[in-house]
Amino acid sequence: LINGMKVDIDDLDIASFQAAASTCDDNITIINSSGTSTTEKRYTTNGVAFLDEEVITTLEELLIPCHGSLIEEGGTIRLLVSGASTTVTANLTEDDLISELSIKVNAQISSRMNKVGGSFTSAEENYQEVDFSPISSSALIADDGREHIQELSLAMVTSESHAQRIASIVLKENALTNSINVTLKPEFAYLRVGDIVTLTFQPEVIGGTGSDSILTNATKFQVVSYSLQPTGEIAVELQEYNDSSYVWDTADHDYVTRTALA
Repeated sequence: LINGMKVDIDDLDIASFQAAASTCDDNITIINSSGTSTTEKRYTTNGVAFLDEEVITTLEELLIPCHGSLIEEGGTIRLLVSGASTTVTANLTEDDLISELSIKVNAQISSRMNKVGGSFTSAEENYQEVDFSPISSSALIADDGREHIQELSLAMVTSESHAQRIASIVLKENALTNSINVTLKPEFAYLRVGDIVTLTFQPEVIGGTGSDSILTNATKFQVVSYSLQPTGEIAVELQEYNDSSYVWDTADHDYVTRTALA
């Protein structure tokens, strides 16, 4: 960022980069190719970037191994990397809303996936590009009636276990299909893209869906867009979020199911 895009260091949220580094350094228990239990860092980036490549292309390649994103708000750039746990920034109820909820329930079939595969650069195969064993959910495949495969290209990932963790995150995130657009009171102007909030509403507020509605129990959502309105209100788009999406367990994928507000 500083050398390639001439970003001033004062425009970087250094604390966010430090927090991201800490998340990447988490030790994750894996089973190696010999069947032995060991650990490796949650995320590492291993590869070569060429000077004739576009800087933005290089940045995107560097972010893929940590499933990260760069957010620019108010002239400051933050690095977001999701880990196994998050801090809730705000607990929202219907009293905090100015507008009605606009809820999108369940993604279209064209955007669904139930199996994630692809390739990585294997350190065990002399750094050649090879396919990793795909991650899939039998429950999702049964629900969809056929496989919907997403292919990933993980050129800067050098271990199969790391590649599978990224595939696991992509699969689990895709199963969280609910999003909400809503306008909040001005007191929530402190919210930022990437923040985690909870929503707890009375069932009748979202159309009489009854006690089964997931919004009756402090459901977690992530702020994915934020807009300050001329009159001070805060328009936000929220995407359903679950900490378990970032927990690695080789046995849990068959139990992944799509969420629904109703």
